[in-house]
Amino acid sequence: MPFHSLHPSVLRERTAALIPVEPATDEDWSTEYLDYILSIKVVDGLDAAIDHINRYGSGHTDAIVTADREKAERFMNLVDTADYEELSKYKWSVTRKGTTVYASRRKGGRVVYMHREIMQPPKGSIVDHIDPNTLNNRRCNLRVCTPEQNQVNRGPRGGSSQFVGVYRRRDKWVAEIVWRGEYFYLGLFDDEVEAAKARDRKAYEFHGPYAYLNFPEDFPR
Repeated sequence: MPFHSLHPSVLRERTAALIPVEPATDEDWSTEYLDYILSIKVVDGLDAAIDHINRYGSGHTDAIVTADREKAERFMNLVDTADYEELSKYKWSVTRKGTTVYASRRKGGRVVYMHREIMQPPKGSIVDHIDPNTLNNRRCNLRVCTPEQNQVNRGPRGGSSQFVGVYRRRDKWVAEIVWRGEYFYLGLFDDEVEAAKARDRKAYEFHGPYAYLNFPEDFPR
């Protein structure tokens, strides 16, 4: 029988047969023992696990062990325990601006965006989503920047290539970039990936870590 299909009482019995255990209390969930002690809670699913971690976690050691990539990505995108206590005081929903969606709430007739609530940027500044998944509001994915820096972090928008700054010309691939109204032709390539990498090098030269990169693993952040 799969582990997740067992009733919690059965799990407790089977665990107790292997190692010394005792029922956990609410106090146990928020206790950092600094010892070889585990507080284990069996929940009904991913949502319940996220809720439990957001309520009791330390914000330093959240983790998930799963063979399901979708669940792993959802866990990483939704959990940010450092900000949960404050954010959970409000009801958040999804707001669409053009083709982009953001987590937001209403306050006195105006829209408050979660990423700005978290980062508290000065007037005139933008909060940029680095990856750029605009529903990923973990602090490691947010940075305060200028409007110009925000604009250069834009992903693919369709076209003959899957990469930004690349398009097909017959059986070749052209790499290009436009910066402050000036067009830069970067070359004609046999390989689409090589064209994309050439575009990335110039984008990083112009914009540094704020550039959208087809291959971000090739550059320091």
